[in-house]
This record gives sequence, structure tokens and C-alpha cells, in this order.
Amino acid sequence: MGPVVLLWFDVEDYINEESDDALLALLQMLAAKGVRGTFKLVGEKVRALEARGCSDILDALKHQAIGYHTDLHSQHPTVSEYCEPQGFAAGAALFERREAGGLEDLRRLLPVPVSTYGQPGASWAAQAFPVLRKWQIPTYVDSIDIIDLDQDPFWFCGILTVTHIRGTLRMALNEQGLDEAIRRFDQLVADGERLISIYYHPCEFATAEFWDAVNFKRGSDTPRERWKRSRLRAPGEMERDVQQLGRWIDHMLARQSMFLGTDELMGAPGFGSADSDLHVTKADVRALAAGWREAVNYAFCQDSWLCASEIFSLLGAAFCGQEPVPVFAYGPERRVKSDDGAAGLPEDYRTALQAAWPRVMGEPQLPECFILNGKRVSPVDMACTVATMLCEPPDPNQSVPVVRGVLAPERHVSDNRHFGDRWVIFPENWTADGVLETTRLQTWTLKPAAWRA
Repeated sequence: MGPVVLLWFDVEDYINEESDDALLALLQMLAAKGVRGTFKLVGEKVRALEARGCSDILDALKHQAIGYHTDLHSQHPTVSEYCEPQGFAAGAALFERREAGGLEDLRRLLPVPVSTYGQPGASWAAQAFPVLRKWQIPTYVDSIDIIDLDQDPFWFCGILTVTHIRGTLRMALNEQGLDEAIRRFDQLVADGERLISIYYHPCEFATAEFWDAVNFKRGSDTPRERWKRSRLRAPGEMERDVQQLGRWIDHMLARQSMFLGTDELMGAPGFGSADSDLHVTKADVRALAAGWREAVNYAFCQDSWLCASEIFSLLGAAFCGQEPVPVFAYGPERRVKSDDGAAGLPEDYRTALQAAWPRVMGEPQLPECFILNGKRVSPVDMACTVATMLCEPPDPNQSVPVVRGVLAPERHVSDNRHFGDRWVIFPENWTADGVLETTRLQTWTLKPAAWRA
């Protein structure tokens, strides 16, 4: 058996009607080969297809996997721009308010499951993830290196995330593109890659420049009546490149590749589920606690990966004399340092742990801090202290000082704050420190995603 191939298209150009022709040609080519791809659609694009009477395109899309790609894509403020000043909970609520309408139109016109989401351009925001869970969109598929977990798929905020993998691949849309694409694909297969992610925009086949760069570049918010059309590619180039993509697909099929839509990634074969249904033993608790005395991290338990918030929940339960069950929770709203001199009896820690937690989109969220005898204790330090007490149970009457720890998974988050360099739509020199900090705090939910046969 060859690799699993994710072939996905960002369907976003609602200005140039020629991109509709490319979209239809791609759909017809895939249908002729019996191959399913994933088409992530912008709300405004879906409405444009409806207004133009493109029933043939909408009918063809019903046989493909469908994803959502925001309501307006590159119109300002973009997702990163409006989430940047927000916290996690407030940003999630804002994302839902701004993007729900486009999803409603997508589901109205394409009554099939919406199985994935991906950000427009480089417009990443962790605040999108709890909304995706609420909307029952189980995967996040795109190409961006904000989180790099050894260039493998991962779970983040309970969503299967395929954004930065070794097997990301494209065929150049020119006469020489096919031979090089075949060579690179064969090399990835020879290297043992099991998942290959290939992406395009239908508009690339039709136009010589991106529609949004023409109208929304560097923070420009061009009003609709002044939108400009993109320069078109030379006659015959679109047909040539669609045909070449088809020939590349033929080569991959000959190598026994399995083309899957994003609606086929869960379960088995697939990546299973984010939720862990484990019967944790005392030995499991001891092993997990032993690894958490200085840092919190994701870990492997029995045959599953657990994220840091799941491990914290079961260690806390075990410490409080309850059944140790992994429970998912989002990371905290902001970073709070533990107060100097924080300490308490074991029972004081149990009292602190059992205080009510906040919720985001109906699911638990770690508090910014725990209150221990009137002093603040960060979730990381509380977790490391509990782990230490589970490994070395103290005397009930012994005051235990807080153990300082680190959130190890946050090292997987990029430190490149210069988002203006990532996407031509962002204002030049624009930085996104808030976006990155929110992402780091949510690495409490980060863990590897393993393919299950």
C-alpha cells in the first residue's frame, strides 16, 4: 500500500468568474478518475456561485469532501487581525460571530458534512479551535508552521491538525512542473512518508495573480464597487495544468496511493479520536507523575497519547482520592506567575484543585491560577507540585512549597512574530504577539496524532 494523499483546494476567489471555470475543470477531472479531494470554501464564494447560477459546480462539490475557509477570507480585519487583541474566550466568541454566517450559507448550499477548516493565507488564530469543536468540524487542514510537532500531524484544542508535515507537496503550474513533481513524490515514498498533503487554489489555474493581493494587499480594504479583476493566464494554460495535475494523480494511483478526503481521516483506518477512553491504573499514574516533576508535557499512556490538560486532570483526581480519568480542558486565558512563598498542606492543595474552573464554548478551561492559602499558583506549578507529591507522598501535616515548572509543549510554537512577512494581505511590519501567546497557552492541549490501521 502506498501513502495516504490529502489533495485539497482553497476555493476563495469570489471576484474573478474565470476561477469558476478552473474549479469546474478540476472537479470534472477528479470525478473522471474516481478521486476525492477536499474543497475548502469561503462563504462569499459560495454565495457568488449561487448568484451566478453555477448549479453544475455545486452538484459536483457534493461528491467531494467539504471544508470551510471563513466568510470573507482576506477582507480586513482578517482572523488574525481581529483575534490579536483578544483573549482566548473573547476571541473565540468573536470568531463565531464573524464567521458563522458563511458556514450557514455553505451548509445551506452544500448539505454534506463540513469536515475541515483552514485559515485564509497565514491568518492563524488559536481562538478558532473551540468554535470548530462547537460546530463539530473535526479537522484543521492547511499549510502553516505556527506549530511544528516534528513535522507530523497533531491534536490541538481537540482538533486533528495537519498544517506542517514533511509530506507537503505541490506541482509547479508550468510546462516543466510534472516531471519534478513526480520525482519529489517518488522520493517522499522512498523516504517512507505515509501522509502527503497537496494543495492548490482553483484561481491559480485561471489567473496570473491572486485576487486578494490585487484588492486587499498590505491592509488595503478596497470597497466592493472598486474591486479589480486579476490578470488572466494565457489561453490554454489552465487546461494544460489541469491535465498535468491529472497525470500526476495517475502516477500516484499507480504507486497504490490512497486518496482520502478530510471526512475520512477520523476513526480507523485513520487518526482515531482526540478523546481518550482509558482505564488508568495506579502504575500509569505513577509513571505520568514521575515525568512531570519539572515540566508538564504530553505523554504516551497505554496505546494513546494524552495532552497536558488530560494528564493534569487525572493526576489531580488521583491526588484528591478520585477515579483518575483523563478530561480534556483548554489552556488558561493568560499567563500568571506563582506568588513567592506559596505553600500549603496537602489538604490545602486539594481544596485549591477542587475550585470551579471556567468554561469556553461549553468545555472546561484551566484557570489562570489556583488560590493556595491566599497566594496565586500557576497551573504549571500546581501540576508539577501535585506530581511531586504523588511520587513522594508528604506527611499530611507537612507544609509543601510550590514546585516551579515549565510548559514544555510551548516550545513547538513559532517565535516569528512578524506576521507581515508571512502574508502579503497583512499590513507591512505587522506583528502578532498576542496570537502567538494565546497559541502557546493552548499547547496544554497539544499531542501527537498517530495513524491507526
